[in-house]
Amino acid sequence: MRYRGFGAHLSARLDALTPERACLVQQVLRGVEPAVIHSRHASALAGLVTELPRLHAVLEHHHAAGQPQKHLVDRLCENVLARVDASTAVWGRDVLDPIAGLVREVRAAVARSDVDGARLLAPLRDAVSGVDDALARRFAEVWEHPDDAADGVADEVACLLAALDRDPSAAELDLSRLDRWDAASVWRTLRPDAAPHRAALVVRGAGALEGLDAFDATAEQAPLRSARSLRWGAATQGLRAFVDATPAGGEVCVVSLEVRAVDRPSAARKARRALVELLDQYTAGTRLFSPVVDARVLVNRVGATGTEQWRPPVRTTPVARPLTRRELPDEVRRALRMAHVAAGAPAVASALAWSALEACGLVRRHELAAALAVQALRQQVVGAYRLVRQSAAARLEQARRRVADAERAERHRAAVRRDPTGRVGSSSAARADLAALTDRVATALAAIGAHVRHDERHHLHDLGTWTDLLRPPGRDPEPLVAARAALDDLLPHLHPLAVHEVTGWRAALADPEVLAARLRDRTARTATVLDALYATRNLTLHSGLAAGDEPVHAVGAVMVTDLALEVLGNWYAHAPDPAAPPAEVIATLARRHHEILSRLAGGTRPTRLDFDRLTSPRTTGVWRPR
Repeated sequence: MRYRGFGAHLSARLDALTPERACLVQQVLRGVEPAVIHSRHASALAGLVTELPRLHAVLEHHHAAGQPQKHLVDRLCENVLARVDASTAVWGRDVLDPIAGLVREVRAAVARSDVDGARLLAPLRDAVSGVDDALARRFAEVWEHPDDAADGVADEVACLLAALDRDPSAAELDLSRLDRWDAASVWRTLRPDAAPHRAALVVRGAGALEGLDAFDATAEQAPLRSARSLRWGAATQGLRAFVDATPAGGEVCVVSLEVRAVDRPSAARKARRALVELLDQYTAGTRLFSPVVDARVLVNRVGATGTEQWRPPVRTTPVARPLTRRELPDEVRRALRMAHVAAGAPAVASALAWSALEACGLVRRHELAAALAVQALRQQVVGAYRLVRQSAAARLEQARRRVADAERAERHRAAVRRDPTGRVGSSSAARADLAALTDRVATALAAIGAHVRHDERHHLHDLGTWTDLLRPPGRDPEPLVAARAALDDLLPHLHPLAVHEVTGWRAALADPEVLAARLRDRTARTATVLDALYATRNLTLHSGLAAGDEPVHAVGAVMVTDLALEVLGNWYAHAPDPAAPPAEVIATLARRHHEILSRLAGGTRPTRLDFDRLTSPRTTGVWRPR
């Protein structure tokens, strides 16, 4: 797991900001990081930025085709109103009150089957379009005057970037090149305006696609053998190099499309999806035609000379491990099959992901939300530890970069002044800083490692040894006292996001109300995501791929399915009797969720909660003895 915002170049820029501003940027980048845990990803945050457009799409299809049915539309309205109530500090009542009034009108119209309810689509669409500007203003306010709503603002900005398909690597690179760090400049960098881009893609299986420009007026094509004739203005040379590097073999054509996107990788993904949808016409018209679109896409921003090649990222691992080594119930095996094939167009991924949950018999969304929220709590505590380790390693790498830069500058100055000794400058200060930082970090991590049990890859063997460092001090053994002090010594050297996570968890483990509020919030957001996922499944099955076809929702659908399978896999790996149906497992964990909230409401100290056993099949409970 790697969080954005920790790279040496961007870290150097963020170090010049206040910790609050740097943390705000890092939180936004974390929200669009593909490798982040589900509960931290934009698709799981249930921001107003994503839920309001989703309600508009659902309402539009409900009036056009009767799907989703009234009860589900009502549920989505209820979820949006709940998010409105939960985000008052983020948006302000001046923004939220008109939205809440409009959603209540929609809800009432749907309840009475008002055929004129479609008249609410236009004002709802206007509300959706106004959210972007409102968020820009709120971001500027939090940037200038940080307040308790900063976390919520960061969540909403992450949701916006994900909805726009902003590429996290491109965003990080753009920020690292930013000269001015005022609120307006940062906002424009995070959320650039969409611009026209050209994309070249290779289609194998046909030498030409007849009448392609009838479906997309920007489309141009040529057989591979003559594709050098395609023109991209000042970027033509880059296009020709791409054509020359494309392997021949069989019938192949090169297609050029124009799309509007916020960055080049986003343009590549959008163009690829557009071309795949255009090919639907040809696979239907030529039944023996089986087109294959190459992974490579060449992208050029219209008017610029540069080009960039993009291909879908492929995640690799040194060793692939099974979900569990034990035999799984048939329901879970079927779910694994569905989850594995959940790919392709976003709506297809969303529908198949829900089918994987249905294959397990997990149709009670409120129970599933409760169980997944408990697992998310555990993941977040683990994530805080990994964040500390990663931040410490990134700080050392940043210091090593400073030494390398100083030495390079020395050599340059020596060459310019023709001083063979190279003593016109000195990198000794940077080397001394690196040595001091290395010593402090190594000493702190060693003291922490003496108490926190983990393997060579820093995977925790005993999560309780980490939460010991986060709970309030008490009559503790000396190794724990030393480890907690070492963490305190390490925090000033870490990135603001890592410090924010540690201090947040220390506050949660010190106060049962804070921890309960965190669990309730995660449960509500997860329930909203599950309801939206089910609505997308209905729209996909009843209306084709036109509804809910948004990348962020598809990513969330796959991630929530992975999370559910992770919970089940862990349960069956350790259960004395692995024959319990998946629905029974989730129901048990939902009851555990409610019992945790009940105990916290009764004043039970959060430090007694055993995070290692939150979703385990052990019958001894999840509370440590007094």
